[in-house]
Amino acid sequence: MKMTRHANIVMCICVTMTLAACGGGGSASSPSAPTPAPVVAPALNTNQVVVTVEQNPAVSANATVNQPYVTVRICDTNNNCQNIDYVLVDTGSYGLRLFASAVSLNLPPEMTPSGGVPQPVGECASFVSSYTWGPVREATVMLNGESAASIPVQIIADPNFASVPVSCSNNAGPSISTAHDLGANGILGVGLFKHDGGNYYACSGSSGTSCVSVTLAGSSQVVNPVAAFSSADNNGVILSLPSVPATGQQSATGTLTFGLDTQADNALAGFSIVPADSSGYISSNFNHQTFTQTYIDSGSNFNFLILTGYPADSNGNYTPPNPVSFPMSLSSTVSANGATSFFYLDPQPQSFMFNAYPGLASNYGVALSSQADLGASWLYGHSVAYAINGNTLSEGPTPFYGFQ
Repeated sequence: MKMTRHANIVMCICVTMTLAACGGGGSASSPSAPTPAPVVAPALNTNQVVVTVEQNPAVSANATVNQPYVTVRICDTNNNCQNIDYVLVDTGSYGLRLFASAVSLNLPPEMTPSGGVPQPVGECASFVSSYTWGPVREATVMLNGESAASIPVQIIADPNFASVPVSCSNNAGPSISTAHDLGANGILGVGLFKHDGGNYYACSGSSGTSCVSVTLAGSSQVVNPVAAFSSADNNGVILSLPSVPATGQQSATGTLTFGLDTQADNALAGFSIVPADSSGYISSNFNHQTFTQTYIDSGSNFNFLILTGYPADSNGNYTPPNPVSFPMSLSSTVSANGATSFFYLDPQPQSFMFNAYPGLASNYGVALSSQADLGASWLYGHSVAYAINGNTLSEGPTPFYGFQ
């Protein structure tokens, strides 16, 4: 799914809905499933957090396949804090969004003048096939040793806030309103851009009983927490996930490292740098096809694209009889930079016994043959850097991707 931003710029966010978007299903475990060796969490520096791909026990009725999670700590203005686990790492979106059901703190509301009176702000974060609705509140966000003080975050599906405006619900598809819908307690958007450029509303009344559309300055919009860090590690992230066998693995453990070229653990030496355009796209070529609108998005559990020459089931999921690999070239649409990699297409399992699978792909919801969403299923075995727009690095202008 993609979020649309103002000025007709389409940014790419793919937030999965516990395989519903992929037509998958089945249990995440099975009595016949082999037991893999336990995954050992890596040693961390203060600018890193552990990323786990595993079953979210709160939504055990559905398998949470290829969904990378982190634990996020939030605090209110009185320094009351809570940890929220199973937050989806999404390198295709920008900003922290948490379900109201997961938040116990009384976070202060973001306010905006409307009719000369300050009113609480609501946001409709609109995706191609769904949306999130809820108030914008202020919280200090902490990820291990990194902190972003009093930044705007979205609280999804707050029962004490205004009902979703018709202008949101009529134009954005079904609502993502529960952790079951998403397979997570929230979304940590740490992609290429600072602000989400969402659709904002001033909502009047003590609980925001009615809402009117407003334009917010970037400083008041839901913000990529990394871009708001007080440290120098605020110019991007590196997401690293281990290799996973084609047959799948019960779980996988990686790291999310904050900052680029600011510490020894985030140096980009050895990375291939591919600048993205103003919409976050690069180009890729494999399977004798060119995808000029390619993006790398950990919030998608499958790869979403239209592949020629390969069968797909009634849900759009590709079902090759055997694993296939394609040499892949990645190139910039704004410079001569490029990188090489591989694209893997594996048979879809008949039932999802595990939570980590590489090489899964679908054409579900893909309207353009030029578009390729490389999701978490592609990210296994890679370290990908995401340089946030508006920064200057020795490797060149941002935004850009780095590949290793």
